[in-house]
Amino acid sequence: MNRAGIYVDNLTGKATYQSFKPNPLTPMPEIEMDEEIVKLLADANKQLVKLDTASQLISNADLFISMHVRKEALTSEND
Repeated sequence: MNRAGIYVDNLTGKATYQSFKPNPLTPMPEIEMDEEIVKLLADANKQLVKLDTASQLISNADLFISMHVRKEALTSEND
């Protein structure tokens, strides 16, 4: 059994496709919150705070994102 969920078939014939059906919350078996996981979650939260703080310094986030999307498109074109 997959903790996250399963893929289910939709429609029939040539139009068949799969979609992901997540398991209901709370996951089974329940997630064990040991000391290591708590530490990793705290570290992840600290990094998110840093990212949020840095994002507040960008005057035009849309322009910043579009520049990096273009740069990525150009560099991946050469690969």
